[in-house]
Amino acid sequence: MYGVIEGGGRSQDGFARKHDIILYYKKGKEITFNSKDIKVERTNTSFFVDEAGKKYWLKYGKRFYFTDEGKNPEDWWDDISPLSGPYKERIGYPTQKPEALLERIIKASSNTGDVVADFFCGGGTTPAVAQRLGRRWIASDISRIAVEVTKGRILRLLKSEKGTQISLDKVPNIEVWSWGFYDAEKLQNATDEEFKDFIVRAYGGRPSANEYINGSKNGIPLLVGDKSNKSQITKKEVLELAKYIQENYELYKTGVILAWGFSDSAIKAQEALANTGAGIDFIKIKTVRIGSYEFMEDVVTKNKEYKNMFRFVFPPEVILHISKGGGEFSFDFSDSVSLNNGKIINIQADFDFDGKFTPSEGYIFNPNTMILKHKFSPIGKKRIAFKVEDDQGGEKLVVKEVE
Repeated sequence: MYGVIEGGGRSQDGFARKHDIILYYKKGKEITFNSKDIKVERTNTSFFVDEAGKKYWLKYGKRFYFTDEGKNPEDWWDDISPLSGPYKERIGYPTQKPEALLERIIKASSNTGDVVADFFCGGGTTPAVAQRLGRRWIASDISRIAVEVTKGRILRLLKSEKGTQISLDKVPNIEVWSWGFYDAEKLQNATDEEFKDFIVRAYGGRPSANEYINGSKNGIPLLVGDKSNKSQITKKEVLELAKYIQENYELYKTGVILAWGFSDSAIKAQEALANTGAGIDFIKIKTVRIGSYEFMEDVVTKNKEYKNMFRFVFPPEVILHISKGGGEFSFDFSDSVSLNNGKIINIQADFDFDGKFTPSEGYIFNPNTMILKHKFSPIGKKRIAFKVEDDQGGEKLVVKEVE
């Protein structure tokens, strides 16, 4: 099936690429194809219209009337324009497809209540159209920015008259799952037990109910530090673990401390213990990824591709300068930085923030733009919000009031 498009390539040494290819598969003998929902107007100029407005064609001098309201589209489509102009639905995401294209595909191949899946959702056209047409949907993308753009687009759709929901208080069961990415700040909402069990399991260990340690890995005791990502292990905790190991382990006098950070006194205590034979090994959980390479080694050795997909992420440090001139506000995020060894890559804006973030039109995807401008209508005191996102999955919501 071919999607013929305008625009496209302008090759000087070959045929210009002017179409996209749509692959069509089916499983089993029974298929869904709702031809009645995708009829298009007949463009054949050989038909006539009678006094009642009915279309017919002539054959051997006789009238033959069309019995339907249109025809099925051919397997090449030139009636759907690409989003190369100032289309209202265009959000600026690369490779964004027209809603009309996905609407035809979804209407033809599914029924109300069916599940539509797009595992490379990009700017979220597929789930947005599926939501509008009353389908359930699953969407995923390797890019965290794509996921946030899709989420913002869906929330905006739900808040508009187009959506099946017009109030965010009635948002259906939409959940966002990020495999291998763990928000360090949100982990602080877990209980101490939940946090320490999670860290032990992420390290490849087995949690323990022992009051002195939090688990073990290959027989080596594990101690997990505080859940606050600003906390540090101190000399006292190092010496207490050393004492516990000395009293309870005869052969292997080795332990591992898993924590966000370690004080200088803790490092010195660890070095001193190693010199005396206690053998305490520190595995530091760094503040960018899930600790050092040693921390995620158990996971990475099973699948090397997980190396860049398994990490803790921290919200960026947001510094916002607001100025006003000529009735227009300027929101400058230029001094903001990523705390994940990355860079700020997208800023979404909600200029009518009601407690639930919904990007305003035109402010869903603003790649590498650090200064946003906006004119409010009507003027007055406004509550606004920004979602600042970096290219490593870190994000932060900033709420302000302007007047």
